[in-house]
Amino acid sequence: MSVLTCSWCGGGPNDYRKIIAGPGTLICDQCVLRCLTVIADDKNWLDRAISDALLKHAEIDLIVSHRRSADETDPLS
Repeated sequence: MSVLTCSWCGGGPNDYRKIIAGPGTLICDQCVLRCLTVIADDKNWLDRAISDALLKHAEIDLIVSHRRSADETDPLS
């Protein structure tokens, strides 16, 4: 059985509690925590991410409602 090591820090099973597999890479719980700390340090990151997601959702709603309006007025639909 092969030993799973973190692609980020090189830590082995004695260094982490959990390891997450991605496409061609592994990341341990300790590296995930470090990444979350970096993200959390940017206090505006979450606000921007939420704002971007809401904007995208609003754009989708606008496109869908515009399409529905066009379908209702199109005699061929």
